[in-house]
Amino acid sequence: NPAHIVVMYAETSDIENVIVAGRFAKRDGRLTFDEKKLAKLSEELMASRMRMFEEGNYQSRPVERGPQPEKFFL
Repeated sequence: NPAHIVVMYAETSDIENVIVAGRFAKRDGRLTFDEKKLAKLSEELMASRMRMFEEGNYQSRPVERGPQPEKFFL
């Protein structure tokens, strides 16, 4: 089932173009957002994440990942 494969195995790097409301949000594999706006959104996202961690008394700990396959076969 091609739809299943796309939904389950596609990565964001597989998407070349995204159009939202008639404007490119990603073109030729690159985001088209203004660099300053993207940096601001990134800062806001990190601040939100840190606020949730603090309010929930969560602690971030690194986790070891096991060996990853070189390729996924379908």
